[in-house]
Amino acid sequence: MDELERMAAAVRKHDAEHDYEQAHGAEDSLLARALEIIAEGTEDPAAVARIALSTQSDDTVRWFA
Repeated sequence: MDELERMAAAVRKHDAEHDYEQAHGAEDSLLARALEIIAEGTEDPAAVARIALSTQSDDTVRWFA
């Protein structure tokens, strides 16, 4: 979970810096890693999903990147 939290923090950092291209790539990596962790069999897949989805927001324009 610490790994995912660090990845989510990186997405938020890029967003705060208005670096949406970096944020977009970081978020893609976060979502892919979360799916890998779930596929590998984690005890709490819902928690993994919550962390991965926590970076998505209507307030960002990453989909333009």
